[in-house]
Amino acid sequence: MAGIPGAVRARHMKTLVAGVDALPAANAAAVRARVGPAALAQIADSAGPEWLPLELNAALTRALHDALGVQRSAMFFRARLGEALRAPLFKAVHDGAVALFGLDPSSWLKLVPRGWELVFRGCGAWSKPQHTAPGVAEIELRELPPLMTSDRVWPVSVAASLSALVDAGKAQGAMELTGFDAKAGRASYVLRWSAKG
Repeated sequence: MAGIPGAVRARHMKTLVAGVDALPAANAAAVRARVGPAALAQIADSAGPEWLPLELNAALTRALHDALGVQRSAMFFRARLGEALRAPLFKAVHDGAVALFGLDPSSWLKLVPRGWELVFRGCGAWSKPQHTAPGVAEIELRELPPLMTSDRVWPVSVAASLSALVDAGKAQGAMELTGFDAKAGRASYVLRWSAKG
């Protein structure tokens, strides 16, 4: 990943902004004010497959956290990935996962590296997921650029987003950030789930 400038797919950013616009008006205005008109215009004027600077994703993530708070911003990111799994960009991956693995949330973790590459470039590499106990799996994101390790809010938002894998697996639970080494550019995550009662 060294030498590759960090970038995020414009389609992903447009989805996030559409999610912001669906928030209550006061919340949407607060997020938009924090991101700023120039960044929002850059996202709006981009084409879906285009790559945008990673700074836009970091800025929007921080703005959502500041405007919505920890719990509501986590719910926001979880809902956005849930929607993305049903959208054209991931639909083939989603359908293939169900055909190959069924609905087990840990099986969905195997698809995270490929899905990540569809959305982010030069923004880390995922380890192979490890089952550590029934209903528990661990995974690590390595080689993160300094921009994404300078603020703990971004790796926490990744955990919130990937919690949608539990929902896709028709289970209950969540992904949690369990380790974070900014200097090494590494974030560790644990996915915990159980069958819905």
